[in-house]
Amino acid sequence: MALMCKNVIERDEKVVIIQQCIHCGGETEWPITYEQWNNWQVMGNFIQEVFPEMSVDDRETMMNGTHPACFNEIFKDMD
Repeated sequence: MALMCKNVIERDEKVVIIQQCIHCGGETEWPITYEQWNNWQVMGNFIQEVFPEMSVDDRETMMNGTHPACFNEIFKDMD
């Protein structure tokens, strides 16, 4: 599983994922626990299982590096 995050840092006893959108360059941050990081990146659990409280859009952005609106803009001409 590829993690396309710009930065993964430690802050206040959390892991902070900083994702830069590949289309607009805007950044989004998600503070997560070490347990969540381990379950997702080390153990390979599905992102929806590790972050059930997170919106689908946030999970997609975290995984693919594109904001929902930017994703739609990139693929607007595809059926």
